Amino acid sequence: MLRYQYLRPSSLDQALEMKAAGGPQARFVAGGTDVHVLRRAGRLEFSALISLRRLPELKGVRAEGDTIRIGAGCTLSELLQEPLVRQELPILCDAVKVMGCTQMRNLATIGGNVMSAVSSGDTIPPLICLDARCVLVSAQGERRLPIDQFFTGPRQTAAREDELLLALELPRPAPNQGGACLKLGRRAALDLAVVNLAVMLERGEDGGIVRARAAAGAVGPTPLRLHRTEAVLTGGRPGPELWQAAARAALEETQPWDDVRASRWYRREMIKVLLPRVIETALERAEAKA
Repeated sequence: MLRYQYLRPSSLDQALEMKAAGGPQARFVAGGTDVHVLRRAGRLEFSALISLRRLPELKGVRAEGDTIRIGAGCTLSELLQEPLVRQELPILCDAVKVMGCTQMRNLATIGGNVMSAVSSGDTIPPLICLDARCVLVSAQGERRLPIDQFFTGPRQTAAREDELLLALELPRPAPNQGGACLKLGRRAALDLAVVNLAVMLERGEDGGIVRARAAAGAVGPTPLRLHRTEAVLTGGRPGPELWQAAARAALEETQPWDDVRASRWYRREMIKVLLPRVIETALERAEAKA
């Protein structure tokens, strides 16, 4: 029988104190949708779980001037119900609404999805395109790190052992910006991504693309920011030739593999099919907002 302590701090300071006392064998947990799955698989060990569910510091979505701050403890269901997210961050809604099932979204948190650091993490490509920053906190204070610098390897992040993810901060999209995310799985729900693509575009007055962000999941050891794809799209004129050039660039900087869900060949073919679709949706949204 597995034995461990389950600790329920009521404040952030108390949670950090518990972590300091418990050391590496004490683990922070929010929704807890992956914890016991990983433990049974022999990929996670702990003697104590420190629950973050009661901490008000990790809750809420709010606008702070030109920045949107999302508490790491917000559940996926809470994000979908938040007007600010629905109105200003449809690219993030695209990802969240196809994650798991209703019961899972009621428990799982955006911070947990980020901290899991899996290549197929659904919220991560949109957050990369939104230029999100991870707000990390420990007993020594806060620090911020761009999310595209946060993932150091499969299931590995730049967070120190004593830090927890407090929030995600991202600049509010401008009226001429639009984003979209598209996930391909083997079935419509309750499945990990085979390919996950996200794009954020800014349209110029002449209809051209003046700024681009692109990211992909499930096609590399970590979620990837697609720098070459961004360079191809930036300054380009919308149309099939640009879409094909962007897809070629994406194929050069992704690293698909063979596994039980799909072959490397299939993933590469789907990048060519899906990237134009997600670009066109992002442009349509930018035009609708302008």
